[in-house]
Amino acid sequence: MRRPNKYGALAQMLDVEHCRGIREDGTYCTAYAGHATGDVTKDGVVHWADRRMEIGGLVRFLRLVAISRDPSLLALEPWQRTYRMNMILKEVQREAHTRIPARYLRADRAFVRASLANVPVGAPMRQEAYDWSRREAGRSWG
Repeated sequence: MRRPNKYGALAQMLDVEHCRGIREDGTYCTAYAGHATGDVTKDGVVHWADRRMEIGGLVRFLRLVAISRDPSLLALEPWQRTYRMNMILKEVQREAHTRIPARYLRADRAFVRASLANVPVGAPMRQEAYDWSRREAGRSWG
């Protein structure tokens, strides 16, 4: 099965409520959400404007889907949020029948690795996050 080439079809495939800014009856969405840059409201609705699907936008959209599935991510420490979001992102990728290139995750891995320098060794999720962040540490950035 192939990944859909429209965000609305992808949201339907992932079973996520998707708002593109204009409702079916022609009125505008009244939620305080950025449709151009993407946002997730408290009720789990992904607000995302229709545009051409490119890999960078697809990564941002799938991250919003990850947040809509687990809203508790927003309350975590930044390194925990980044690590957990990437773990959920792996599941979302499988469901969407797509792969995110490694170059889009390198900054996340570097951020988690740098943030863990100040975290005590016995902290929850620290060892798993450290192992995940080092998986591509030896590769070049070019």
